[in-house]
Amino acid sequence: MPDESLTPDELASALLDQEVAPPAHLDPALAARVDEFGAVAAQVGAPVPVDPDRKEQAIAAALAEFDAGRAVPAAPTPLRARRPVALRVLGAAAAVVVVLGAVTLLRRDETNSTETAASGAATTAAGEAGGSERLSGTSDAGGDAAVAAESAPTSRASGLASGAAPEAANDAATTPLPPTSAARDLGEVDSTTALQSQFDTFAASADADSTTPSTVCEPETRARSTIALGALVDSATLRWQDRPARALVFATGDSSDTVIIVVSDPSCEVLVQID
Repeated sequence: MPDESLTPDELASALLDQEVAPPAHLDPALAARVDEFGAVAAQVGAPVPVDPDRKEQAIAAALAEFDAGRAVPAAPTPLRARRPVALRVLGAAAAVVVVLGAVTLLRRDETNSTETAASGAATTAAGEAGGSERLSGTSDAGGDAAVAAESAPTSRASGLASGAAPEAANDAATTPLPPTSAARDLGEVDSTTALQSQFDTFAASADADSTTPSTVCEPETRARSTIALGALVDSATLRWQDRPARALVFATGDSSDTVIIVVSDPSCEVLVQID
């Protein structure tokens, strides 16, 4: 049964293409429309006659247009024409290498000549100086005895003065030297207990009185401290928990009380404070 949603023309086209089954009773108007569509389809599908002369003219024009659009390839350069250029380039490169080598050799020869001349001049000057010294020694040999005789009293005075020199040297040796700036390094330290122990051990040693603590990071530490700090009594470098650092020991309150402040090196940032 034909689809009622189709228009008459669509239904006629579908019947012509056998897309739908024709009804038992076909409407005459619809049948006439199907015949019209069939006639048009037959005309459209029929071959179109072509004039042979016009066909040949069209083919010739198309071929001419195709040939005119193609690019003409450049003629290849013969091999004999390319070889002289390559030979000229190689010859120029070889000439440059030869010139550079010659310049290097000339500079080396000039350097060797200069060094040889300087060495010869030095040898000549040394020989002349030696000869002058020998002549001077010979001519002054007679006068040395007179000079020695005249200087005998002076020598005795010098002997008296030299006798007092050892006593002055002994006095200087017994004079205590001024304290030196500390440059101790405590190595790797991981705990406050170990750090306190190392400073206590050094304070009890004989070197503590002859060592002046380093003042590196002292101003920054005082500015950042939350407590009043006394005199700086000791300092050392170390690695605090795998970081480069400095430990500064300050007196607080009673002279026997101290505080240890560990700061990073070189930023002087406070890392830990041991009261």
